[in-house]
Amino acid sequence: MTETVFLSIAYIESKPDRAARTLESLNAEDAAELMVSVPLRIAAVAFGHMNPWSGARCIENMPPERAGGIIEHMPFLDAAALLRMASDANRSAILGNLPTKLARAIKTSLTFPRGTVGAHMDKLAPSLQATQTVADAIKFARQKRRPRGDIIFLTDAGRTYLGEVHISELLRHDGKALLAEIMETDIQAVLARSSLSAVESNPAWGRQSVLPVVGRKGNFLGALSRAEMDASLARHFSDEHHAGGNVLMKNMAVGYAVTVYGLLKMILHAAPACDQGESS
Repeated sequence: MTETVFLSIAYIESKPDRAARTLESLNAEDAAELMVSVPLRIAAVAFGHMNPWSGARCIENMPPERAGGIIEHMPFLDAAALLRMASDANRSAILGNLPTKLARAIKTSLTFPRGTVGAHMDKLAPSLQATQTVADAIKFARQKRRPRGDIIFLTDAGRTYLGEVHISELLRHDGKALLAEIMETDIQAVLARSSLSAVESNPAWGRQSVLPVVGRKGNFLGALSRAEMDASLARHFSDEHHAGGNVLMKNMAVGYAVTVYGLLKMILHAAPACDQGESS
């Protein structure tokens, strides 16, 4: 074991949060190269304290079997959060190197039924820990580690959703200030398993264009935008409308056939009576 690796292990074990921030400051290739050299258990500690987006970029630069070994040593919610941020191809490769039971459990946790919030949420919604600083958030934003939007969602060390901060507000505060000190906490998250129709009437839409999405334990999973919700509900309504139209036409055709059949029966029953009247 080289001195560099020995020092890295000691640093991660004694100051995992600082070690995670250091890894996040490196490019993904360099961070991956460093983490390949340390024991799986130690690497898992570091990844557990990293931002999921940064952790996913790092682990994607490792061989799938090494990445799977690290994931196997991580707490379940941390592992799922990291793999949620990975690309489909890398996620599949890593899951293929996990024990079957664990791989199935993680895959299930990342899958949501059609028509639910989870099926339409932005899985790459940016999040940081509330114990990180304004400077950390500014650096995160400048590295363009967010797909879109002005919001960074904040969690605790266990991934529980706590609040949010607007990127446009960061420059108004001291860089050393903790995000917990400036975050907004009055935005209630929506459950991933809720139906879109159930959250459509959420009063928060009156002042928010994006809402945080959480799991049953309050763990942050992503974000649902008003635009995506409206578009999804519109598509659902359109599908139902077309399906309903086909059923209506079928029912009208059946009704017409029954009516014609009834009229024919009336005519046939009436015919003998008319013949008798004419003969008398």
